[in-house]
Amino acid sequence: AQSSSVPVARWQLRACFGTLFALFFLINADHGAVPAALEPIARELRMGFFGQGLVGAAPYIGLICASIVTSPLLARWPRRTIVLSLVGESASLGLVVLAALGRTSDGAHPRWPLVLSRLGAGACQGVVAIYVPVWVDEFAPARWRSRWMSYVQAAVPLGIMAGYVSTGLVIGRLGAHAWWCVFV
Repeated sequence: AQSSSVPVARWQLRACFGTLFALFFLINADHGAVPAALEPIARELRMGFFGQGLVGAAPYIGLICASIVTSPLLARWPRRTIVLSLVGESASLGLVVLAALGRTSDGAHPRWPLVLSRLGAGACQGVVAIYVPVWVDEFAPARWRSRWMSYVQAAVPLGIMAGYVSTGLVIGRLGAHAWWCVFV
């Protein structure tokens, strides 16, 4: 049963689920894009193994930290929390561009914007990762609930795979220097 007393048309539920599924897919595509682009990122930003590990771990650190506060925020302000997380995700893209196009005094690209971007992206993605399964459980019609939840779960490997493939295509076509394009 739906927890809302306001009647919702079937097409509205499907449209909302489609949007949430696409968001879930995209946050997982990001988790495939970064490992696929890590070599050119490390080369251009002059990162050692620790820096590469930090770039890879940062989204998960952000997601864990966000998980602590997401539940109370979603309970009190669900729409605002989702919108804030999407705005934060967009802001993290600006930091990627800063890392790609910015220069330090010695002519190198700055590393901190990319790490900070990955940390913020993970925190913002955590909101969506927590909200989507909860939304399906709460609002999906009973006969579709299991199917929709399986689609949400399938979005994880499908998104990661799409991230690997799209990154390979972008870098293969545009060159290693275009690694930052996979984040946009």
